[in-house]
Amino acid sequence: MDAIAAEVDALTVDARRAARVGAFGDSPDHPGSIVTKPVESVFVPTTPSASPLAVAIDGAGFFLVARAGRTYYTRLGDFRFDQHGTLVDGEGRTVLGFAPSHDGHPGSLVPIERRDAKGASIDAAGTISVEGARGKEAIGRLALAVFPAPERLGRLDDTSLRSTADSGRPQIVAPGAPNVGKLNAHALENALVNVAGDLEGMWRAQRRGETQAAAAAADDSCERAVLGLVR
Repeated sequence: MDAIAAEVDALTVDARRAARVGAFGDSPDHPGSIVTKPVESVFVPTTPSASPLAVAIDGAGFFLVARAGRTYYTRLGDFRFDQHGTLVDGEGRTVLGFAPSHDGHPGSLVPIERRDAKGASIDAAGTISVEGARGKEAIGRLALAVFPAPERLGRLDDTSLRSTADSGRPQIVAPGAPNVGKLNAHALENALVNVAGDLEGMWRAQRRGETQAAAAAADDSCERAVLGLVR
């Protein structure tokens, strides 16, 4: 019974992640795997945002963010420019992307920085633009990481992941590349949580508990009957 109670508690915790924008859930049918793609449910995939720097990924891929020399992965595009003019996420981690390219090909990953980020915005191609002396000026482009086995990424917290040996090495590409997601501007992705699976798992676990309780009660009743006959 303790094992069943622990299972129900774990499923309840996972279902509650759905209330947090950008959270990753656990796959109920594959223990140890995270949910990395939208699950068909009554929930809409994104939440509108008034921020011109808020973007959601429509398809495969993860944003890359860095802190203390380490790179992490997230689908929560709650970006902003900090006081130093660096593009960061909601946790204050540096967002990695591509510098402006003259030949159209992405280069190395770099922080996106601009001291004067007036009128900054991000479009569906991931291009970050600001208001310059001659109008809109591109200062960089967001990058996306695509993994061979994204469900095997390790959880850092509810909205951030780290690469593992099982997830494989990521391919770094620009949004909208073949087989890669494009971006939805002015939106944030809702949680990737299989709520229906969690609820089904809780129902099944509770039914198992009821069955075990009924079996234990029947065994106890039989034992009492035997003891009564012996007397």
